[in-house]
Amino acid sequence: MPLAMPTHSFVATDFVSDRDSGYMYFAVILKPTEGLPVVDSLEHKAMCAFILARLCDGYKQGQTVCNQSEIMTYCLVHLQNAENPLLRQWACLCISQLWKDLPDAKWRGIRENAPSKLAFLVRDVCCEVRAAMLYAMTTFLGIQDLTDEVARIEENISWTVMEMANDGNAMVRKELLVYFSKFIQRYENKFLVAAYEQLQEEREYRQFPPADDGNDHKMGLHYARMENRNLDGTIKATSHGVAHNSIFAAVWKHVLIMAVDPHPEVQRNATIIIDCIHSSLLQSPLGGHAQNIIDDINRRVARSAASNQSTTDPRPSTPIRQDSMTSAPTTQQSLLKRTASYLFTMPFVGGSSADTSPEHSLGRNPPKSPGAQRSPLPLRSRLPDFNAPPEQNDTAATPGTYHAAKEPMSGGFVPRKLSTPPTLPLVSTFFEWSIEYFREPQMKPNEAEEPGSTDYNERLWRRSRNEAILRETQPQKEIAGSGRWTTPAGFFNNQSQPSKMTFHQFEDHLAVSDDRDIICIWDWKKQDRLSRFSNGNPEGSRISDLQFINEDDQAFLLTGSSDGVIRIYRNYDSDKKIEVASAWRALTHLVPSNVNSGLVFDWQQVSGKLLVAGDVKVIRVWAAAPELCVVDINARSGSCVTSLTSDQMTGNIFVAGFGDGAIRVFDARNRPQEAMVKKWKDETDRVWIKSVHMQRGGQRELLSASRNGKVKLWDIRMDKPLRTINTTGQTIRTASTHEHLPVFAV
Repeated sequence: MPLAMPTHSFVATDFVSDRDSGYMYFAVILKPTEGLPVVDSLEHKAMCAFILARLCDGYKQGQTVCNQSEIMTYCLVHLQNAENPLLRQWACLCISQLWKDLPDAKWRGIRENAPSKLAFLVRDVCCEVRAAMLYAMTTFLGIQDLTDEVARIEENISWTVMEMANDGNAMVRKELLVYFSKFIQRYENKFLVAAYEQLQEEREYRQFPPADDGNDHKMGLHYARMENRNLDGTIKATSHGVAHNSIFAAVWKHVLIMAVDPHPEVQRNATIIIDCIHSSLLQSPLGGHAQNIIDDINRRVARSAASNQSTTDPRPSTPIRQDSMTSAPTTQQSLLKRTASYLFTMPFVGGSSADTSPEHSLGRNPPKSPGAQRSPLPLRSRLPDFNAPPEQNDTAATPGTYHAAKEPMSGGFVPRKLSTPPTLPLVSTFFEWSIEYFREPQMKPNEAEEPGSTDYNERLWRRSRNEAILRETQPQKEIAGSGRWTTPAGFFNNQSQPSKMTFHQFEDHLAVSDDRDIICIWDWKKQDRLSRFSNGNPEGSRISDLQFINEDDQAFLLTGSSDGVIRIYRNYDSDKKIEVASAWRALTHLVPSNVNSGLVFDWQQVSGKLLVAGDVKVIRVWAAAPELCVVDINARSGSCVTSLTSDQMTGNIFVAGFGDGAIRVFDARNRPQEAMVKKWKDETDRVWIKSVHMQRGGQRELLSASRNGKVKLWDIRMDKPLRTINTTGQTIRTASTHEHLPVFAV
């Protein structure tokens, strides 16, 4: 089938001129009601959509002829096909090529309600489909006759896709930036006003920092000092800017947020957009005023940084090895980096401006506020200091500095050339990337599933090795509980105080993080350091959790930091090969801080889900396959979540420990409002829960450890603990439970 792809103009001409055996053949097969006497008929229809899209790609006559048929109508029907994601993807891409640079086709799409039908794919379970939808929306923008109707439709599309700024897939977020860049270019003057007013807000934020009165969220999308607010916390009408609560202000601030995206490619592309608009702003009639504001912000930032460094950071720098000094990351230059504050580098808290969202937003779940639909999360109410973990009360200085090692990039990442002036719009490569699928043979299995292939043999070897390790270690269970754990297995200098450690289940790998951003991977048997790198979390934040995932096969390293970001690394054991496989903001409101619990997570290998919680009132469940947040479960507490664990055999039951000493059991099979099925809380023992852990083996015992040294063994069916052990009279800093053996350590 790929051989029929029209890649040359004379082939495309043949397709168009021969109506019986040319493009109409594929159009007929694409017809939704057309049955095919083959097993994978939907796959064939996807191939037809691909061929027709290629026919229209850069070929005006092909576009014209295809638009005279019902191909667009067929594709709009296939958008609703729940069985085959490839068909939905190529239906989007075929639509994009049908109306690309062709106003008549775009008007036909409007008549057939195409933007609204595409908007239903905002939360599609396949990330390629979501990206293809964004690609189609991007090509829709640009009808030359910019009537009020066209402007309304384009603004509604922007309100609808805005929630995808919090998508877990970096490819989708990159496509969203391409859409934003074209939307910004189309309404550049309005975005210049929005950017100027944001700089004014930035300066006002630094001149008049917000009071901790709990009403900041009522300002919605913008910031204003106290005297410019009403008694209920909302901004006075007399202080509204020209772009107040407009789509242009909302899009601009989402682009600012994405300029500090944890994925390097998303961050790079967002800074290009920002620098381009700021450059235009400085060359506009507002340029002189904008430059004065930027200079003022820079002075205030410099004073604040100097003050913070002299008063709150007495810690000496980490000694850096010679081999890491040359690989220190360079700071990417951007106006945002020089002017951004915490107010605008994180998604906004609150949404009192919900009524400013267009009434006719597209899609089944239009956003209710200028912020993204799943943002913000509710902040938990602040509790007394006795709930703080012990390390937050320490004053001892631990040696360390941020970004003292190389920060891994994504595969194929190309840094931006600062000598090249930024231009809009950004150029998408998604269509070309999607074509690659059909350049591979479709009738043979994947390389890893082909017996005799290198990937297949490596996987077979790992499986045999893992089974041998399990057989060898099974007899050790009987003596583990009574044997002495006093024989040292190794000693090595980590160069900084370890904060978190985790062992690989089968490899001789030990991952160690410090209380900032540095991770070291050790071969604990050979006592050799395999790699050392920076997690990339900003100054003031820390790595709050790390874990190996997919240990049975090719393992990845999963890290969570207190700024709410999850990162996944492949080839983590090699300084040269390590890459960022994925990175996204799992908790969207957290400000980088060493206070409170930050972010905690638990990975469910059996279900491919990631539970994430922290200093918020919900436990957020992310699914690995769609790379989406599938549900927010109410934590039912005013205190922060300090530890998470789940039943690794089924993934249905999970347990959360809290800062006020409570432990709650949840059943993911219930509705989110009814998910909590058990609660333990001793009012006389309201102490920070340091760890909860449900074992994989045995009866899946649940163990909890409080910072006062009390370790409790639970049966989730019972109202009281089976056993309580007072391990130490001192404050415990860490606790760990073995997955299979009746052993724990504090």
